[in-house]
Formats: sequence, structure tokens, C-alpha cells
Amino acid sequence: MKFFEGELAALLRLMKDPVLGQAPLLSSYAGAMGMAQFMPSNWQRFGVDFDGDGRVDLMHSPRDAIGSVAHYLQAYGWTRGLPTHYELSPSDPTLHALPAGH
Repeated sequence: MKFFEGELAALLRLMKDPVLGQAPLLSSYAGAMGMAQFMPSNWQRFGVDFDGDGRVDLMHSPRDAIGSVAHYLQAYGWTRGLPTHYELSPSDPTLHALPAGH
């Protein structure tokens, strides 16, 4: 419950934005919002004004969304230039490394 109380407080802070606060906010059932599906606290912590318009808009600005996801990944240890994903095939032994049911 504490997690969602903190997210509600973060959402209320986001609502103070003169533009964002006037627009309808849509989210997933758990509260993730925008193209990046950030929770309100992550929107505040990792949101980047990547398009240079003076505000972080993860709902309508693909540039802000991409820049914010990059900022999030960097904060959790991703290094620029390294792959963001790897293709796996069904015969890849790493797919069978975990016991069944995991």
C-alpha cells in the first residue's frame, strides 16, 4: 500500500504542471503512464526534456520518451554502445537453464 501512496503523491506533483495537469491522464491499471509506461515517481526521477520544449512530456513526445528510457537504463547500469537486447532462438541453451516453472 505504501508504494501506491507514494505514487499518488508523485502523480499529484505531476498534476501541478500547467500543461500536463490540464490534459486527461491515461494509465495502466497499476498507474504506469505515457509511451514509456513510467510510474509517476519514475516520470519525475528519470523524465528528460529531450525535445527541448521546456517540459517532460512522456504522453505525446516520442523524443522525451526515448530520452527518458535511456536515462532510466543508464541509471541502472546500461553502458552506451552496448546492445539493449539479444535475439534468442528456441534451441538456445540459455532458455533451458532455469528449472521448469520459472
